[in-house]
Amino acid sequence: MPSVSRTLPEALKRAIAAYKHGEFSLAERLCRTIIAAKPDFFDALHLLAVVETKLGRLNDALTSYDRALAVRPDYAEALSNRGATLDELRRFEDALASYDQALRVRPNFAEALSNRGLTLHELKRFDEALASYDQALRVRPNYAEALSNRGLTLHKLKRFDEALASYEQALTVRPNYAEALHNRGVTLHELKRFDEALASYEQALTVRPNYAEALSNRGATLHKLKRLDEALASYEQALTVRPNYAEALIASRHRPQPIEPSPERRLFEALLRVRETASDATPFIKYCANNMDKSHAQFFQDLLVLFLLKEKRDGYFIEFGVMDGITLSNTFLLESKYSWRGIAAEPARCWHQELRRNRTCSLDHRCVWSKSGEILQFNETPEAEFSTIDALSNSDRHAEHRKEGNRYTVETISLRDLLRAHDAPRSIDYLSIDTEGSEFAILNSFFPTQHKVRIITVEHNYTGQRLDIHSLLTSWGYTRMFEELSMWDDWYIKSDLFE
Repeated sequence: MPSVSRTLPEALKRAIAAYKHGEFSLAERLCRTIIAAKPDFFDALHLLAVVETKLGRLNDALTSYDRALAVRPDYAEALSNRGATLDELRRFEDALASYDQALRVRPNFAEALSNRGLTLHELKRFDEALASYDQALRVRPNYAEALSNRGLTLHKLKRFDEALASYEQALTVRPNYAEALHNRGVTLHELKRFDEALASYEQALTVRPNYAEALSNRGATLHKLKRLDEALASYEQALTVRPNYAEALIASRHRPQPIEPSPERRLFEALLRVRETASDATPFIKYCANNMDKSHAQFFQDLLVLFLLKEKRDGYFIEFGVMDGITLSNTFLLESKYSWRGIAAEPARCWHQELRRNRTCSLDHRCVWSKSGEILQFNETPEAEFSTIDALSNSDRHAEHRKEGNRYTVETISLRDLLRAHDAPRSIDYLSIDTEGSEFAILNSFFPTQHKVRIITVEHNYTGQRLDIHSLLTSWGYTRMFEELSMWDDWYIKSDLFE
């Protein structure tokens, strides 16, 4: 009988062969057999992690990478592959740390440098992403993926001619590189070179006929060329390939979407789906389609309120986290066109002058919080819409935007005391909360007994407080609605207040 030490390497060879032939389930079984016999067999653990990634079991893959790295902590390929898995899980900061570990072991590891660039791009750290791609290309000048993804970052930096040059370099290395052909089309479209953009999309679709992003973006270009029937056909092809395309912001790890679709195109794609499958949200989507030019809100929250309240005039609102009072405001339309009154609160000093100029409602510059009269450190960030109480700077996915900031103290006021201070009526039609992390604390201290609020929209940014907010508001009798539309906001109504 052959010894275990001799049979395990043979089993590993079979597992590698199965993986190379796309027989992932067989490769997984072989890896598990090896690991059962020898739990610290590094190559089997690493291959298992790679196979689990291919099978879409990303959390299992992460566990396997961690087991492999416990055996060989300085194995650069495993550290880099672990980073790619963390990227798939959208844990970008953790992914970046894993790539950095790999690069400490092997500073000229081109794949890790390129993947690190993708992660920095996702974190909107575009200058750093560009530097990482350039490092990768110094190691491997003909690295087509790095050249193409470098073009995406240059596009984001509005260095469009350099982006085109980077795509052309990628296509010189790999002429039938569908992603580079598609990305070049996006940049040509941005430059209003629509005929060239269309030609680039057509080339991409010759290589990959079912490339949903290229079909959709080709539709946008055909629309610009006034070839509307062809544009509609291209959109419908994209939706045939991927029926849920409007929700897919990124097709895969190595095909990031270079620019987000315009609001018009996202609406158009939504309407195509609505035509096929009606839902409870259909009347609201149609209302948005007819009124979108009026809206100032990020996700049509102002139109939501008008839709639910049948375009009520002379209503009453409360909005905090209001910025300049117009940009992304959920209540400016209500005040300016429908004669609503209300309270707008904003502690960030950079907005105060514009806010006074833009709004006629009651203004308050104190920081709405769970308690009144506290003095808290406030972080006014360079991109001021991410400003928040400093203790909450790392509480959500925007932490990177808050590393630098102008920090100063602010006085707090509770929601209950804010309403009292401004003599708010007992019946409040709409409450809008966007405070970058303190939303639950504010609501949890407010017992809606003296005031009745009909509609609440509250940002959650996909943090743990989303569940806490939902549990709290449902205990108060609120119902969440249109969850499929609201993204990192949640929308609640108190049904008995509509009777």
